[in-house]
Parts: sequence; C-alpha cells; structure tokens
Amino acid sequence: MKQLVLVTLVSAVLFSGLAVPALSDPDSLEVKVTPLVLSVNIDEETLDYGALALSSADDSRSSKASQELFVTNTGSVIADLLIQGSNATSTAGGSSNWALNCSPTDVGTVGANQYVHRFLTGASTDWAQGKALCPASSQPLASGVDALTGQVGFKLQMNMPTSSTGFGERISTVIVTAVQP
Repeated sequence: MKQLVLVTLVSAVLFSGLAVPALSDPDSLEVKVTPLVLSVNIDEETLDYGALALSSADDSRSSKASQELFVTNTGSVIADLLIQGSNATSTAGGSSNWALNCSPTDVGTVGANQYVHRFLTGASTDWAQGKALCPASSQPLASGVDALTGQVGFKLQMNMPTSSTGFGERISTVIVTAVQP
C-alpha cells in the first residue's frame, strides 16, 4: 500500500504541470557614469605689483593693474566661476595687516590700513566696470564655462591704503572656485 501511495504521489507531481520553467535568453544594459570633478587652474601662481605709493585719498587712489590672467575650467562639467579676495598679511615685524574693503561693491573704500583689490573680466581695461573683491564672500567671475578647456580672462587691480602702519611687504590671496550651475 505504501508503494502504491508513493507511485501515485510521484505520478501526480510529474503530470500536474509543475515542471521547471524554461529560462529566457539573457539581456544586458551598459551603464556609464562620469565622476563630477570641479576644478580650476590659474595660469599664474604669483602676482607682484612691486612697490606702490600710498593713496592720498579714497577719490585719488594709487593703483596698479595686472596683466590679463587666465583661469581654465579643468573639471569634468560645465561650471560657474567665483572669485574672492583676502586681507593682506604683513611679512615684516612692526607692520600691520591691511583689511580688504569691498563696500560699496563696485569700488570698495581705501583708508588707513585698508585696501581695495578689484577684478575685471575679459580684455577690457575700463575699471569703471570692475568690482571689488571681498574677503568673506565670493562673487561671480564667469558662468557656463566649458569643461576641461573653457577659459576666462581677468585682470586684478591693487588700490593702496591712504596710510599704513609699517612699510613691510603685504601678501594676500585671490581664490577662484568652480561651482556647478
């Protein structure tokens, strides 16, 4: 009897349609990804304005403009470029640091131990179109700069303080940053 139940059970399983389904032909999907890299390169590492006279007043500034500098978007995506300045640090004992002033935005204000560093994009030399760099915030330099080879030209202009505590060399930093639009 046990054999008959076993044979009946095996027969029921084989003929009930519980067969292993057939496998389909496999297919695939190619997946690509490009790492997001935001990076810039400025063609100069240092800029030396040399010795400059102090300004006699805010409306009669001693200033000097740089040659045209170029920043390249070396990142992997189109980027907007931002620019920011910094206070100037004295390299000599007994000389004070200079505060970078960016108010009002377009021109800044020079004063005692207070200087203005301005930027201007492109080949223009019309400093009425320039803007003052700020130490605590970035400003737009260029937008939609192509990846890998997109390049933007800009100039810098030093505007000297009206007076200075000490006459040692001062060093400041200009930072250009790429951001995703």
